[in-house]
Amino acid sequence: MNTQSNIDISLEDFDRIPTTKIKMNLKENILYRVLYVFSITCGLIYGLILLMFVCFQDSLLYQPEKAISRVPVQSGHSFMNIVLKAKDGNKLNAWYIPSHKNNGTVLFCRANKGNMSNDHDVIETWNKNGYNILTFDYRGFGSSEGVPTEEGTYQDSEAALKWLTDNRLTQKRFIIHGHSLGGSVAARLASKYKCDGLVLESSFTSLKKLTKLKFPILPTSIICFSEYPTEKYLSSVTAPVYVIHSPENKKVPFKMGKNVYKVANEPKMFLLNETADFNFPSHSPRYATSLASFANSLNQN
Repeated sequence: MNTQSNIDISLEDFDRIPTTKIKMNLKENILYRVLYVFSITCGLIYGLILLMFVCFQDSLLYQPEKAISRVPVQSGHSFMNIVLKAKDGNKLNAWYIPSHKNNGTVLFCRANKGNMSNDHDVIETWNKNGYNILTFDYRGFGSSEGVPTEEGTYQDSEAALKWLTDNRLTQKRFIIHGHSLGGSVAARLASKYKCDGLVLESSFTSLKKLTKLKFPILPTSIICFSEYPTEKYLSSVTAPVYVIHSPENKKVPFKMGKNVYKVANEPKMFLLNETADFNFPSHSPRYATSLASFANSLNQN
């Protein structure tokens, strides 16, 4: 009888276990599974983004076009089509557009997109100001051989400078003008070789810092292989620097233009360009006049 009694009590106690506790445990388990799956999915997506950035960052950085859609003679300018040779043997295409006034010579280091067909505005501006100009296509751009890389763009700019030097076109007033990515190329060139002035337009302080602004969730200091450290090169530039930037610039934020100006050595000037966002404001008389004023104020070699 006692045994039966104990069994009855145990069964009664079992019936009294609250069902709400079982339901809570079930809910917690489902929530845990959902969070686990969500975390794994987010991790996979983030990893895929990292992998894509690592594999395709050069395609994002360099956007060359092969077809030359327009040449200077179509704008009424006589020019020389030149084949340069970089240190590693790559053959590069360049244009030299002389000016009858011959106030000096400008070496133009272009941005990361298109080819020399897009440089007619800057050619027109400098020529009207009485300056010869040499513009060139980096390797992989236009008719230039090779595949673009950071070191490659540096070699290409040195090949362009060598041509000017060999032809004694840097003995008068000599200016290096860089636009966007070309600003870093130009700053490096000015830090290593003598020039009378450096123009930096829509330039960034460094590619890694710009990439961090564009992709804040990525560890760009680790996975961004190209540096283009403009601010580093500027510390060694002794020539006068003219920084041009627009508050409307969506590709290279205005604060970067201000930081470029901040790290540049004296003497330096800043043009707040309100007439354009990223491209050359060829329609702006103030832009052309300001470039001429800066250039004509420079001491000659």
